[in-house]
Amino acid sequence: MNYLFNLFNDRKEPVVTVYKKESLYFVKGLNGTQLEYVNTKVDDIETFKLSFNLHHAEELGQVDLFELL
Repeated sequence: MNYLFNLFNDRKEPVVTVYKKESLYFVKGLNGTQLEYVNTKVDDIETFKLSFNLHHAEELGQVDLFELL
């Protein structure tokens, strides 16, 4: 299954966009953020999140777009 999501910093600001395709995660930093230089592929998104102290929207108490629909 393919899907797209953002990861957020502690200030609840999106800093990277992640596209999952099969078992790989394609991570791209957003312009104007500290991680804008990131453009990589990883197979373990949890390790990547821990490395940069990032969170999913659900972990920050934010509502997912699909929950609003």
